[in-house]
Amino acid sequence: MSFFEAESVVWYVEKVAKKCTSTRGLMHKFRRFVDRKFHYEQPISVDEIEAFYMTKFTTVNTMEEAGQLYQAWEEDNGKFSPRDMIICSTNEFADEWTRYLTPLQPSTKVTTEVAYKQGALHEYFKNSAEERNTIEQKLNVAYAKYITAPDSKKTEARKTFRHYSELSKKMKAGRHTTEKTTSTVKLQKWKMLSTSRDYSNGQIVVAETPPMDKCVLTHAFTAHSTIGETARGKVFIDRRNMFEIEHWETIVGRAKRWEDIVIVNLADPDPADKYANTKMYCISSKKGQCCYIGHTTLPTVEQRGKQHFDDYKTKRKQCTSRLVLKFKDWQIDLIEDFPCASKRQAETREQYHMDRAENCVNRRTTTDKRLPACAITKRKAAAAEKPVVVEVDPKDALRWEIEERLTNEARSEDEATAAIIALHVHEEQQKRKAAEATDDRFDANGNLKKYSFEIPSLTKRSRW
Repeated sequence: MSFFEAESVVWYVEKVAKKCTSTRGLMHKFRRFVDRKFHYEQPISVDEIEAFYMTKFTTVNTMEEAGQLYQAWEEDNGKFSPRDMIICSTNEFADEWTRYLTPLQPSTKVTTEVAYKQGALHEYFKNSAEERNTIEQKLNVAYAKYITAPDSKKTEARKTFRHYSELSKKMKAGRHTTEKTTSTVKLQKWKMLSTSRDYSNGQIVVAETPPMDKCVLTHAFTAHSTIGETARGKVFIDRRNMFEIEHWETIVGRAKRWEDIVIVNLADPDPADKYANTKMYCISSKKGQCCYIGHTTLPTVEQRGKQHFDDYKTKRKQCTSRLVLKFKDWQIDLIEDFPCASKRQAETREQYHMDRAENCVNRRTTTDKRLPACAITKRKAAAAEKPVVVEVDPKDALRWEIEERLTNEARSEDEATAAIIALHVHEEQQKRKAAEATDDRFDANGNLKKYSFEIPSLTKRSRW
């Protein structure tokens, strides 16, 4: 029985379709009530599940149609929270959705309350106009540096800007009042990449500007990153490259109701377009005497090297390239340009270079076979087998030698005493056996003989 055949079965409609008002557990309920032999004899394909879902849920064919239905946030008593969710199979599709939806976000009016009060340093700088002007100039310079600073110096520039900003606030002669200001802004969705006092890692925050340094603008997510989440509004499913059944089951469970699911039926990209710029690279270290082989579709291998190093620093991915990146003299080099049509072809070529590289730290090959031990693994094994030499103080060695000698002497005395006692016991046993042999009260077998005794009559009664 297939998915579509189950639609015509009365008991399926009565037990499953009418009672299942939630999307969570849809596949579980279907597998429970549909004929089990079908699942053993004929495995379910991803195409069949996709066709089944596309007949059940709302379907759109373009990004423009999805953008008209998409609502990024909702307002509740002046607080903004994320609403709809777009889920894709890869980060590349998620970035594509983010680039498309960011400029389309509507403008809204945001009311904020600003408390004005006299600064703590107002009295000190009240009669020093030059100093106040100097601090204001430094504040403007710090803000300009913060805006134009590269990512590596962004944190330091932000600290300087905040320092002069707080100092400028403390100098102002404010009023002990509260004013409401209304401004028109474009709110976006930001994903936090670290935990701070106000936000947690992975939290989605709706704001006009980045709430903190370590955050990224995003309107779409991968199926793996949404596990455990539930959307407040609609769930848009980008069906491109959904090659696992678990993808569909995970994504469908993010919505509260069936009516909230929208499938975006976009055409799958041509694999040749993605892997036309495939490059083979090698990360090596002369000090560590090891290397890592990989492939990338980025424009340059230096960009891929930066990704490897960022993952090594943040420990987001446990890639074996960390065994090479821990040495400061690591470098990444281009092996060759290898245009291909699929990831499998790229992995096959990657395997070709792994087999010819010395001390390769790649853990497993594309054929799921372990590679020969690299230089790092050999050094660890040699260090584990090397005997540990412990330096001993001569005084402690002499004390241990004397204690061992005394222990041996005491053990010898105990053994001599036990031997003497055993000899005396043996002599006593021999004497007892000789006495029994000459005694007529015993028979030849050593048993006591039986004798008859006459009891004399008592002439006088005893008082006892």
